[in-house]
Amino acid sequence: MAGRDRGSVAAQVVIAIPLLVMLVLLIVQFALAAYAEHIAQGAAEQALDTARTLDGTNTDGQAEAQAVLAQLATGPLTHPRVSVTRDATTVTVTITGTAENLVPGPTLHVHAQAAGPIEEFRADTP
Repeated sequence: MAGRDRGSVAAQVVIAIPLLVMLVLLIVQFALAAYAEHIAQGAAEQALDTARTLDGTNTDGQAEAQAVLAQLATGPLTHPRVSVTRDATTVTVTITGTAENLVPGPTLHVHAQAAGPIEEFRADTP
């Protein structure tokens, strides 16, 4: 009777190990996506700070976002796209991209946005 169970542990290990490795890779995949989102949000906020100054422009914000992304997003954030919109009172910076893929399957999209009023000079009046 004991001979019937012989080798069952090896079969269980062959099934369990790939599942555990896939689970660990999925956890790392979602951590990379969160890190990529954090990088995109930081770049959007930096670009907003640059573009919302009194004499700032869309181009200034775009250049600042590209500079930050060049320094930080060399791995976890792929194909970043920057959009800076400035109207009469506000500036909005949007950064989109994808997270680096470790596991085959759906691509995790990254989206970050920062918005704020344009700085303006106001004379002190009593």
